[in-house]
Amino acid sequence: MKLIQTIAGAIFLLSVLGYAGYLLYQNSALERIEYIDTDPSFNKDYWTAQIKLHGTSEAYASFKERNQKATTLRQHFSAHVFGSLIAEEDGAKGVTVCDNTFNFGCYHGLFAQLIAEGGTSYIKMLDEACIKEFGTPGGCQHGIGHGIIEYVGYQNLEEALELCKNTTQHVPLIGCTSGVFMAYNTPLETSGDVLSTTIRDLDPKNPLAPCTEVKSEYQESCYYERGQWAFSRWNSDTSKMFAACNMLHGENRNLCFEGIGMLGTGYYNYDMEKIYALCSAFPRPDEVACTAGISWSFFADPLHRNGADAICNMGTVAEQETCLRLADLTQERAKH
Repeated sequence: MKLIQTIAGAIFLLSVLGYAGYLLYQNSALERIEYIDTDPSFNKDYWTAQIKLHGTSEAYASFKERNQKATTLRQHFSAHVFGSLIAEEDGAKGVTVCDNTFNFGCYHGLFAQLIAEGGTSYIKMLDEACIKEFGTPGGCQHGIGHGIIEYVGYQNLEEALELCKNTTQHVPLIGCTSGVFMAYNTPLETSGDVLSTTIRDLDPKNPLAPCTEVKSEYQESCYYERGQWAFSRWNSDTSKMFAACNMLHGENRNLCFEGIGMLGTGYYNYDMEKIYALCSAFPRPDEVACTAGISWSFFADPLHRNGADAICNMGTVAEQETCLRLADLTQERAKH
């Protein structure tokens, strides 16, 4: 009997040692996966390994540090990939790992993956996760919008916008609908593990599309995203950006120029000389609206929030007041 117990104990010990050896071998293999700055799959294999080794939170912190000097577009699409990996590992709990780094790219990838897996029934659950973690300003729900239109298809814009009614849209301008329009304007394409983006062309027969074709309740969001689309399409040509917004009047025009300022801020990595130069290329009223977009971009980022109001210290008192009014996209900024 003792001999049997001894043999059994030995077998158990060998099994434990064998499993431990397997884990050591597996971890060693994961640690050997290299990070490559130009990897067309945005280092998906590398970050998958880092998540297995260190967990999503620690790996995401390393991801942000590693990508600090990458180009703006590479930062954003790398974050898309990382967000999808968080979804695979953490599910909806991943909302507590992502943040607004690299223009909310992590959220975009996270929600696109979760909705692809769970369908539109996931939308309300994801919205609740956003509210629990961040309240209702809309940055988190913006990512849900990306996920929705990627799920239903870029050709189904109206359907995607209607599905946004399953989210908490604090104001018409930002939130889920802005995510839908941003994704519609700059759709993603995948080929294997390679992720790339295209930028929608201007339709000369219908130059204000899709904003003139959607319901009025969605148009504010559309015109704000039009400015961001114009910057993405012609970021080195302010005359073409101006032409895209110059077709508009009143508040819709302001929203368009705000979108340019907002996206330009992230593109130039908060380099004030370059951002002010961007806005100053436009006539004075449009420059004020563009500067309001800069101010909002600062306010939306906790690391830069303290300097947000000072961005509007320009020109006359009336211009400063207009800038601050336009920059209050959530209609609650004064409370902060």
